[in-house]
Amino acid sequence: MTQKFRYEFYLPIQYNDKTPIEKYKFRSIKNKIKEKFKGISVHPGTIDGEWININNKTSKDCLLKYEVCVDGSITNQLFFETLKEELKKLFVQEEIYMVYTIINQV
Repeated sequence: MTQKFRYEFYLPIQYNDKTPIEKYKFRSIKNKIKEKFKGISVHPGTIDGEWININNKTSKDCLLKYEVCVDGSITNQLFFETLKEELKKLFVQEEIYMVYTIINQV
């Protein structure tokens, strides 16, 4: 059985200046992943994120969580590394929180 990875990433619903991010950007990412991997999960509701930034000040975000399970191929790993850079540009962010977990599917 091929090893599976679950990729999770969080997208802000507002730019850093607090203006709403255009809805078409979320749809385009969802469609891109759905077309490539035949499925994606977007968690309902938003997630409140909070962290201490490099200026030692509290930063806050309101985020949407995306999740997709794929085989652990190098091709897929490279896809998500490239996607992360695209997301940073598309959503005008210094960083996009993206992680993967090795999973065992039952």
